[in-house]
Amino acid sequence: MFGGDVFFMDRAEKPRITGRTEIRSPYHSFFGSRYLEQILESSGSSIDGLQFSNLMSRSLLRDMIELAHRHGIYVSSGGWGEDVLGGGRKSFKQYVQDCKDLGFDMIEFDVLCDKIAKDDFLYLTRMIKNEGLKAKPGLFLFEEDAKTIIETAENFIGAGADVIRLESDLDILTTDVIAKLIERVGLDRLIFQAREPKVFEWFITNYGRQVNLFVDHSHVPQLECLRAGKGRRPRPLFAPLL
Repeated sequence: MFGGDVFFMDRAEKPRITGRTEIRSPYHSFFGSRYLEQILESSGSSIDGLQFSNLMSRSLLRDMIELAHRHGIYVSSGGWGEDVLGGGRKSFKQYVQDCKDLGFDMIEFDVLCDKIAKDDFLYLTRMIKNEGLKAKPGLFLFEEDAKTIIETAENFIGAGADVIRLESDLDILTTDVIAKLIERVGLDRLIFQAREPKVFEWFITNYGRQVNLFVDHSHVPQLECLRAGKGRRPRPLFAPLL
């Protein structure tokens, strides 16, 4: 549908602090380096980060990480960290070392899991940073009150987290939390997960093209059009997401 970078707007050079687009490898299907190469050939200049959530061979993983790096794209772990946490700090440290050896740049882990005490997550952040990697805690806006979410985010930033991924259903209750988080933590330290186009459309409308977003790889062209102001008409704040 879209070829090359013809329709893309002028973008700041990578690495970018704001206006980042992070994608996830297909979660419900497998794909190889040739498919990733096709994605990056057409949209690589618009993609800042790649998160891996599927299990695959080490050799394939290395090839895909190297391919992403050639396009100036950082590589993040996905949902594996929570499975390792049950083994305690020693297991998680080995996991971080393995990720580093494979070429990962960033480690993501969800905060609201029941396998480890919340206080230990600050320790884990420092552990990741000590290995020379970037730390990306994940928070869920719909599972905690606003005060707790904001305090937790600030604590992670204080511990050295580079960016915090936020997942939300984006209902009226969470939009207020989003606004307060941006005010307290800063737009550059947050990346919002947007599962559907209507969600990243809302973020672009209300926070501009510099908001950091985590989207499906198939949505990159549509998101880039919105960043360039070539998408649908903006929605007012709290408009129904139909």
